[in-house]
Amino acid sequence: MNRILAIFRKDVRHLWPQAVLLIALMALSASLDPTYSRFRVPYYEFFAILILPVACWLVIVSVIHEEKLPGDRQYWLTRPYSWKELLAAKLLWIAAFVNLPLLLCHLAVFAAVGLPLSGQWWPLVWRQVFFTAFYILPAAALASITRTIGRMVAAALLVAAGIMLFGGAFEMLARRPMMTLQSSGYVAAIVRAALLFVGVSAILALQYSRRRTALATGLTAALAGALLLPAFFGLMTHSQESRLTLELDPERRSTVVPGRDANLAMLEFPVRLNQAPAGVLLDRVHITGIRIEEAGRRRRVLRVLDGQLHDLENGRAWLSVFTDSTLLLGAGGREVILSGAFGLRLFRAPRTLPVPHGQAVTVPAVGVCRDFVEEFGGIAISCYSAMPRAAVLAAASGAGVNWIVPPGSVSSPIPTDASFQPLTRFVSLLSYANWQQAGSVRMIAAEPLPLVKVDFRFGAPLPGPVNQRP
Repeated sequence: MNRILAIFRKDVRHLWPQAVLLIALMALSASLDPTYSRFRVPYYEFFAILILPVACWLVIVSVIHEEKLPGDRQYWLTRPYSWKELLAAKLLWIAAFVNLPLLLCHLAVFAAVGLPLSGQWWPLVWRQVFFTAFYILPAAALASITRTIGRMVAAALLVAAGIMLFGGAFEMLARRPMMTLQSSGYVAAIVRAALLFVGVSAILALQYSRRRTALATGLTAALAGALLLPAFFGLMTHSQESRLTLELDPERRSTVVPGRDANLAMLEFPVRLNQAPAGVLLDRVHITGIRIEEAGRRRRVLRVLDGQLHDLENGRAWLSVFTDSTLLLGAGGREVILSGAFGLRLFRAPRTLPVPHGQAVTVPAVGVCRDFVEEFGGIAISCYSAMPRAAVLAAASGAGVNWIVPPGSVSSPIPTDASFQPLTRFVSLLSYANWQQAGSVRMIAAEPLPLVKVDFRFGAPLPGPVNQRP
């Protein structure tokens, strides 16, 4: 342990300016992040996406190049310490001057926005894991097989060029665009992180123990190719969505609700959802392409319309179909066939919370929500989250749903984001003119269930013109 600390102290003496600069850049990024900061710095994305990562990579390469690995004339081979001690000292330095400052910056951001640490430790830990995988390990692997920063940059460019050529060849042969590394989903991110941990560990162990640079370079190239494999997951797999059926509920009658325009009407059909999963429907489900056909042998299509599924409770709901009144002329209970398909999103464990009014509201499984005044004077709601595990909406009795954290944002069981920014800001889709308008609004947080595919095809008589449901 003493030898490890001796190497560590030597690296601190040599590289403390680079370490201080990196920590200062991290602190500057945390203080100017437009996600939660009041400052609006031009080109902040350029700083966060390019300058800060490059500074991080240069620091990692510099500490590993303190004891260069390629070649056979390294001075450190004559020192009385083993390769394991040398490797441990490098990892300790990176943890102390890269991982730890980043963790402290994230904790400071949480405290600044009022996000409680209870329930947020696992997102912090996972961010450190994926940051190490996607930022630290690739730089460490390239630094271990090169002697200078210039050669490391050349090696990085060669790897990038190889990936681009491989992607271009795939597009030409498969005649379809190759999925980008960022769009392959959280499963692909987990697979890539695991490949990097295993592959770079093998490369570092080989270089520090045997200094087999040619073999380590080949392993690095093979690892770069293996990282492309998860991009094919979306091409080789298909989502296993469960399928349900919607049928007419014979215990209730259909009806017609006239629209404001005499030529418009809304048909209301009582329906039942077979084997409905346990959950609640927080929003109306918009359905496009509802086909209404004549019953009988000819089955001529009368209309292709839009509609909504709403008021789902205990497997029973209403299917609203919007049409013009000409469809009902001379209907007289004429039998028709309705058919279509849609995706149904249900939610579980709904929890009602007050709307933030001048103070933060902690939302379990999400983070913290606040109100703010928009530039034109409207009142909106924003939520800060390290990893949302629940969707959040604002709704009032008889009013529409105002999504703050939409269900599509709750798609990953762990945060696979590896950026320097610790939080995501979600803003309500709609704003309110004043607090009198927002007075009856409440926030609802609920966990979205997997999307369910629903098909329907059933016969029903066209209802007569009544103004309310029976």
